[in-house]
Amino acid sequence: MSAAMTVPRSESRLAAGVRWFVHLLLYGLSGIVGLLLLARSEPGAGPAVAVLVLLVSVYSLGARFSVERPQDPAPSASPQSLTGVHPRRSLLTLLLTLALWLVLCVLTPQGVWIAFALFFAVLMLPSRILGITLLFLVALVAGFAPALHTTETAVLGPGQVLGPFIGALVALGIMSTLRTLQKEIAVRELITRELRTTRAQLARTERDAGIAQERERIARDLHDTVAQSTISISMLLESAQRAAADSDTARLGELLESALDMTRQTTRQTRQFVDAGAPSAAPVDEDPAAVLRLELQQLVDQHQLTTSARIVLRCDLSASDSAPGISAEPDARPAIRQSAAQTLVRVAASLLANAVQHARADTIVVTVGQHEGELMLDVVDDGAGIPTGRDEGFGLRTVRARVKSAGGTATVETAPGHGTAVSVTVPA
Repeated sequence: MSAAMTVPRSESRLAAGVRWFVHLLLYGLSGIVGLLLLARSEPGAGPAVAVLVLLVSVYSLGARFSVERPQDPAPSASPQSLTGVHPRRSLLTLLLTLALWLVLCVLTPQGVWIAFALFFAVLMLPSRILGITLLFLVALVAGFAPALHTTETAVLGPGQVLGPFIGALVALGIMSTLRTLQKEIAVRELITRELRTTRAQLARTERDAGIAQERERIARDLHDTVAQSTISISMLLESAQRAAADSDTARLGELLESALDMTRQTTRQTRQFVDAGAPSAAPVDEDPAAVLRLELQQLVDQHQLTTSARIVLRCDLSASDSAPGISAEPDARPAIRQSAAQTLVRVAASLLANAVQHARADTIVVTVGQHEGELMLDVVDDGAGIPTGRDEGFGLRTVRARVKSAGGTATVETAPGHGTAVSVTVPA
């Protein structure tokens, strides 16, 4: 009957607006009809007013009880009904309202006024076919009911017959437009919800990816700094134990001093890691090429104390790396970025530690050079090599990830019993 009888409690603003429009329209027209009946004091006005009051009451009860309440049984599952609405209640109360309106039209020609509100009421039924059928019947009654009250001096004119049909067509056009608009709103609301869900999922995915990347970065930094320093300290202390067992006091002191230096370095790295998130490989006011050479030499010297293998360092960088504090004519090669030097130091530390711990080599050669805007690092050993079919360890995976993040490449060549060669290239 009214919009309240076909729109559930979770109705949209548009549906609620239509519902209240139909209510106000019917109550307003009923009030006008009642005032006309009371003002003109026509014959039969009393029964007409009584029927009008009954019509409004039935309409109000139907509007109130046709919508599902918590204690009501489940609504109809018909595909043409709206959730939370009882189509049977809606149809029964509407038919009773129409019957009372038909009686009102028989009693007084003023009853035709209410037809325009009933046009919208029947079109709010769940079944559009039934609504359009009742719309035609209401227009037919409204067009020809005044003929019951015509006299010889008052003849029913064409405007009185065609007017209700024109009003019915207008109501049909308005309700069709509102239904189309309501479907569009529902589709847009669905798209909006899906978009919000997609955005939330994307945000969670990006957050998880960011967390995974940050964890990988932290693991890589810890492996290349604190973990490597800790391993070096352990190897230095093991060598110190052997020197103590051999009563080699000079070597024992040298190993312990190196272990203390490594401990201090590890402490600094840990503090820098906690404070800044990533330890710095060199002071910003130093020449990166000179610092790169010095730090590589320190790495070689530290590991040399822990292994019987001969470790050789070969550097071919810009002329300014000859010695810190000593001026030299710079060559034509471009300056080295500090971030590139830092990457190379960490990669060299990881590769050198792998070679010392696992290669069982006699000779380890570390070569660093600069060519056409690129820094190149080679770590070659003549040890056991990587067994065929064995996956690369965390150290090599970390090297590849760090070099890739710096825009470079890493190549590993190995054969069982023939050593391992790792070549790294990063933009200088």
